[in-house]
Amino acid sequence: MQASPVYNLARLSQLVTMAKNKGRREAQMAIDSLKDLFLNNLLPNRKLLFFHQRPIHRSDVSQEYLVIWYFEHCVKVAYAQLISALASGMDDAIEAHKRACIRAVIALLTDKPEQENVLLTMLVNKLGDPDRKVASFVLHQLQELLKVHPLMKRVVVDDVERLLTRAKYNAVLFLNQMYLSVSDADLATHLIKVYFGLFSKEVHRDQGKADTGLERKLLSALLVGVNRSFPYAKCTSADFQDEIDTMFRVVHTAHFSTSVQALMLLFQVMNSTNSVPDRFYTALYAKMFDPKHTLFLNLLFRAIKQDVSPARVHAMIKRLLQVSLTMSPAFCCAALFLVSELLQHNKSFRALIDQPEHDLTQDDVAVAAKNETKSDDEDGSEQSSDEENQDDAEDADLEAERKRSAALLKSMGLDVAEEERAVVKPPLVENPTPYDPRKRNPLYAGAEASCLWELQPFLVHYHPSVAQFAKQLVDGAISYKGDPLNDFTLSVFFDKFVNKKPKTKDGPHRYNGSRGDNDANAVVSVDSDQFLAQDEAAVAETDRFFYTFFKERAKRVPAKPKKVKDDATGDALAC
Repeated sequence: MQASPVYNLARLSQLVTMAKNKGRREAQMAIDSLKDLFLNNLLPNRKLLFFHQRPIHRSDVSQEYLVIWYFEHCVKVAYAQLISALASGMDDAIEAHKRACIRAVIALLTDKPEQENVLLTMLVNKLGDPDRKVASFVLHQLQELLKVHPLMKRVVVDDVERLLTRAKYNAVLFLNQMYLSVSDADLATHLIKVYFGLFSKEVHRDQGKADTGLERKLLSALLVGVNRSFPYAKCTSADFQDEIDTMFRVVHTAHFSTSVQALMLLFQVMNSTNSVPDRFYTALYAKMFDPKHTLFLNLLFRAIKQDVSPARVHAMIKRLLQVSLTMSPAFCCAALFLVSELLQHNKSFRALIDQPEHDLTQDDVAVAAKNETKSDDEDGSEQSSDEENQDDAEDADLEAERKRSAALLKSMGLDVAEEERAVVKPPLVENPTPYDPRKRNPLYAGAEASCLWELQPFLVHYHPSVAQFAKQLVDGAISYKGDPLNDFTLSVFFDKFVNKKPKTKDGPHRYNGSRGDNDANAVVSVDSDQFLAQDEAAVAETDRFFYTFFKERAKRVPAKPKKVKDDATGDALAC
């Protein structure tokens, strides 16, 4: 092997097979031989390349180069197999064999760059070895490695940090998957405190750092744990006021998926005690501007459905449609469907569409300016309360706002239970303020005196399904049984265009088990004679483009006659 390694690939393969042997003595001898062979004869001072990574298709490449490149490819594969054998040996029950494999890994990592990231991860993972002697040995070896390669300090630190996060993540997964019952109230309360404490530490530690996938997984696992434990705990949101303040900071600073789960947690904690504060809806209202919020729609629907403040609901609906104008047709349809469901849940909200808008006089504008100044001051106090604790001044006006909101709800024909009025309500003013979408707090946006003018662009939308949904919403309610987020995507459109059956998605991603109305014609090919024979009025809006396209193409390009197989000829050929 050392004299002519190019011609002895078979012997190299035999040594690798021996290194994988279950017999420790034979395996150890093969590992020592391979370590010396790779360090002194086979590995260059660079990373190896696979054969397909070379310019093998170039015309000026000689046969000698191809042979060398293929040999390098085989060496790289054999080295990867040796590393796999070392990884198995490092988990061996015998300490001597385990230490020998660790020494081989350290030697390879110190002298050659090939697979250095894999070797380093293997070493760092052994810091958590249950045998303290082995963990101390690995710690000493890593210190010696940094003495030889001081520039690797940052890489080693990053790997150690990932080890810590992985350990915490697996521990949290164990806790949040624990089954709880009504008799485990004390345990559930203790688990919530553990989750909140770890959540607070992670948020403070990661402040100012870019989110990584593993950190987001850890935060999400913590939120799932709180969501699962809170229904069994005998506690209220007042018992976790400091942690709730931290959650609100996460909503405004963390990655979108994490902030949505934090909002879902806050909604569950606060809704369980019928005390969803204005602070929550202000954060929810601000979060609607984020560009990626498909997962956000479920939380938005639940929160608006439980809200008893008409002014805030109107502002939420208007902002949702405003944001939808910049989104895809699938999201537009989903937003319109959500609004339709909200209007069916509470018929009084149709005042946004059915009732005329109040005309503002000069006196109204003057009074509105005073009210806006007051609301701006309250917005400022709310802003400071999100960063610290809510001001006591807001609590002083809470009871008065409840009474004014109750009068407004009664005038709209709503019967709201007394305990449901625990949320902060907008002050009822005799002269309505003009609508201002830039208000931070939806209570003071003035949406209760404005019509849903945002529907107008949807009525003339370029996508036929969006326009149809908007027309149905204006006329009454949207009738649809599918999932707009899946059924109106561009991929579904192209699948129809190439006569490909769309992929069906079952499970929680669909609104229900049945397919949408637009899928009724999906069984029939859009370029078939059966589809084109329909009357244009009977064609669904989503298929109108295909109907017009293939009709026009049939007029311009005559159909080719289909070949009919002659039975006699076919029988003759068969003989």
